[in-house]
Amino acid sequence: MSNTKSQIKDIIIDFSNENLNEEFSKKSIEILDKVEVANAEILETSRIDIWAASILNIVLDMNGVFNKKHSMYMTKKDFSQKIGVSAGTIKNKAEAVKEILNLEENDARVIISSTEESTENVEVAVTTEAPVI
Repeated sequence: MSNTKSQIKDIIIDFSNENLNEEFSKKSIEILDKVEVANAEILETSRIDIWAASILNIVLDMNGVFNKKHSMYMTKKDFSQKIGVSAGTIKNKAEAVKEILNLEENDARVIISSTEESTENVEVAVTTEAPVI
């Protein structure tokens, strides 16, 4: 693992530990790994905090964290302030990552499965009996 990738990974882990959970950390590191395989040299073209922020932004966005209904909700502005990179820079670099990996909106490679499970596998009990009065 390159020193640059290791530093990006450390920022992702630190941010996830402080603000998210292990699932977000794992998924972000998976994306980092995919970027390295697709184009390792590109990770040397910007600051490590910018790469970490852009990868985290993709994972947060596609998993609904920027939606007020999410249990770990934060605004993009809050995220930008916490990670220490401007929102415009994050957006631009995130677009570059999406292009490198050919990521689509709600791409299955970015969605955290526990997020899906918590919303998709809901059992509902229905009774046909009239209430007792």
